[in-house]
Amino acid sequence: MLTFGTISSLTILVVMLVSIIASVATGNAIRNQSNELVGLWVGDYMFSVSRFVSEALSPKVFPQDLVQLLVEVATDRFAGYPTTEDDSLTPFFDTRSQTNIYPLKNEPLPMDWDFRRTPNEKGNVNGSNFVEHVQYRWPWYAGSPRLSTVSATYHMQGACDPRANESNPISYHPNCTDANNDIATGGAVAQSPTNAQIYRKGADLSPFLKALHESSQDMKQMGYYFSNSGAGSTIFYPHYELDATGSYE
Repeated sequence: MLTFGTISSLTILVVMLVSIIASVATGNAIRNQSNELVGLWVGDYMFSVSRFVSEALSPKVFPQDLVQLLVEVATDRFAGYPTTEDDSLTPFFDTRSQTNIYPLKNEPLPMDWDFRRTPNEKGNVNGSNFVEHVQYRWPWYAGSPRLSTVSATYHMQGACDPRANESNPISYHPNCTDANNDIATGGAVAQSPTNAQIYRKGADLSPFLKALHESSQDMKQMGYYFSNSGAGSTIFYPHYELDATGSYE
């Protein structure tokens, strides 16, 4: 026969067991639901963070409207006044020459191997003045023996330094002659009827490339890459020499 004290003890024990079971079950349910909610929150948060980061960095990494500006500058110079020999169809009349000319008239661009406009043909950027010219981007050009910010440069297939020899492999091209650098023909490797026009008009793009490169300090190089009637040619800034030992492709 159970006493009053025994019944009370059993009742308390049952209540305790039920409470423990309910607590464990509730804890598991809360944990599972929390994991699910946290997973959904993290997914939404990561998406929003990546979007916000992208929106914040995109103007810095790739300035807005930069490409469109480059297109408009090139279109104005090349397509706006389509004559290839001169600029007689431009609407800008020059009182001195009594002819129509393009407002900009820059010096012809040097070939990528040609640094004769710089001190001792060594470029104008070095380890003591790089902050002025390329800021913290200086290590990006470590693989280039010479670097110049004087102007953009022009490159076409087979362009090379006729003075170079095997002691300077980056500039050396076997059997290189002045014919390799003949602008009128497009060189000796891949001649092109449009090369001279690109070279002449491309010189006027140099100031724009220089200004955009200086204002966009996350860019190593800016340039235009022309089909050049299938031969290919490039105008890029800043000026450094390409490795003549590698393949053009």
